[in-house]
Amino acid sequence: MLEWAWSAEQQGFSTLYTSDRLMWSSFEPLTTLAAVAGATTRIRLLAVVLAPLHANHALFASATASVDQLAGPGRLRLALAPGPRPDDFERSGLGFRSRGKQLDALLDELHTS
Repeated sequence: MLEWAWSAEQQGFSTLYTSDRLMWSSFEPLTTLAAVAGATTRIRLLAVVLAPLHANHALFASATASVDQLAGPGRLRLALAPGPRPDDFERSGLGFRSRGKQLDALLDELHTS
């Protein structure tokens, strides 16, 4: 992953992105973007689309702030959504039908912290 990200930056790509799904066998997105930030200097880092409801809210806020600081000014971009897949919610034990309200509560919490 790191060689691939470095190569993409050297070839002039503007952005590297990752996605957030519990049911896929993929790297956790914020950890991945932190590693990529350390291996590159310019390429923008994008999480498309994070489903933060499956994470502890305080840890999510801390991890996001950490990646943003480690990456440097203007490199980290986030897109948040409640998540469209019932299987992710089943795995995390959260209610699928109330996901919009759950995301609203998370956003309120992030704005006040």
